[in-house]
Amino acid sequence: MSGCKKTVAWRSPSSGEREEIVDIPAGVDSGMNLRLQGKGETGKGGNGTLYVVINVRDHPVFERDGNDVHVKVHVSTAEAALGSSLRVPTVDGPVTLKVPAATQPGDRRLMEGRGVPDVNGRGRGHQYVHFQVKVPQSLTARQRELFESLKEEDSIPDDERCG
Repeated sequence: MSGCKKTVAWRSPSSGEREEIVDIPAGVDSGMNLRLQGKGETGKGGNGTLYVVINVRDHPVFERDGNDVHVKVHVSTAEAALGSSLRVPTVDGPVTLKVPAATQPGDRRLMEGRGVPDVNGRGRGHQYVHFQVKVPQSLTARQRELFESLKEEDSIPDDERCG
């Protein structure tokens, strides 16, 4: 995400165990190669090129898509219906995000410039927040009473249930 230094170790056929500290630039992704001129095997023309293949581990919260990241956030039925403000994780730390009233399951919000930095230094990707409306699995007596009242006022006619 923000770049780092890593030690790369390998076994050289000519000089045994070797190590090199490598600067990993911000924004690299799995499958990319770093080309380190003069850090490879020694040959007739001098030291060759060392190629380092990048493998980025998956994150437990964020899903990466190029320079964009996606995160799923649970909201209660009340927060989805009425709107709310909540803390959501970003790659730079948590921020407050407004959940609009009438948010539907699967709705998403775009947070511009909150994604992964472009490896070539051309800005940052975006973060998409996907709302997952969490329906309670067990209700208190008061919650049941409120949902029963809501059900009476909020029923969907049969001809509107499909489509």
